[in-house]
Amino acid sequence: MIKIREYRSSDWNHISGIHDAARMIELTNAKLEAAFIPLKEAADKEDLFAYTLCVAEWQEKVVGFGAYLENEIGWLYVDPEYMRKGIGTQLVQYMMAHTKRPLEIEVLAGNDSALKLYEKMGFQTKEILSGVMPGNETFAVSVYCLELSDA
Repeated sequence: MIKIREYRSSDWNHISGIHDAARMIELTNAKLEAAFIPLKEAADKEDLFAYTLCVAEWQEKVVGFGAYLENEIGWLYVDPEYMRKGIGTQLVQYMMAHTKRPLEIEVLAGNDSALKLYEKMGFQTKEILSGVMPGNETFAVSVYCLELSDA
């Protein structure tokens, strides 16, 4: 029912809406709502297109996306209307199959659902770091640095 495929430029409006809605939930859970930046700005500030992008389709509708490098998952967002349907899991599985080990991901402190997802997929917390938010450096954040060692 869920299809994962490579990103196409025609997916932009879909992933922008997904990012903006899901990112606000993520930031609200971290008590950082004021740090919100829409994808149309964040994509440049955080170099989204340096990553390989994939999208999840549910009945031919784009409902999630991920972005990854050789050893890093950098982005994962699911449309809030489609959360808890296995879409995030399938996107992570797809990215795991297209990356090398060790595979790393940073999860914003307060994003417990993402942390649980990655732990379920075999990732382990290496450390918790504090610093500034990429793309919006005026905000201090803490992140869980997770790593997957085995395929």
